[in-house]
Amino acid sequence: VRFLSWQSGTPEHLKPVISASVEGDSIERVWVEYADKGHWVQVGRSLWKAPFTFSLDQSKLPHGKILLRIAAANVWEDKAASDPFEVEVSPVHANK
Repeated sequence: VRFLSWQSGTPEHLKPVISASVEGDSIERVWVEYADKGHWVQVGRSLWKAPFTFSLDQSKLPHGKILLRIAAANVWEDKAASDPFEVEVSPVHANK
């Protein structure tokens, strides 16, 4: 499981976009998690097939610098995760 890229939200596209690469046998689902007081919490929906490109609702994330990671599970519920990566989450307002 590998993090590829992060694009912050903009006034034209409010939701940040994350891309990931997942390799392995019988991958069932892939999702994004953020660190919250020592626990990893899923944010957004799971994806079931490549390409693994996530669009996140910033209102579901804490503001400021946070740690994210990409997690995956196979059909036997074996789980793996990418190395955590730090991002800055700040409110973005739509252009009017």
